[in-house]
Amino acid sequence: MTRPGSSARSKPGPSSPPPPGAEPQPRSGSGRRLGAAAVAVAAGVLACAALFFLGALVYQRLGGDSLIALVVVAAVFGGSGLYAGWLAGTMAFSAVRGDEAA
Repeated sequence: MTRPGSSARSKPGPSSPPPPGAEPQPRSGSGRRLGAAAVAVAAGVLACAALFFLGALVYQRLGGDSLIALVVVAAVFGGSGLYAGWLAGTMAFSAVRGDEAA
């Protein structure tokens, strides 16, 4: 059992301030964020395109020349493709960027 006011986690010690006149080091998070965004866009486009082409294949095989079938397939696969693209992009961005705890 721990004492009140104490914690089981170790707390980091006080950090020493930078020497006078020294400039703080810039964080390299912007480069990592830009790379993660590029990977996320690529993953999103791939997921969206895959469902778009799957919908086109379904329409070609089942719909023929029906305008109603085209609208239904475009709505179902288009909406699913947009969602899949967003989801894949979000997961790729999070995986590439990693944890940037401040």
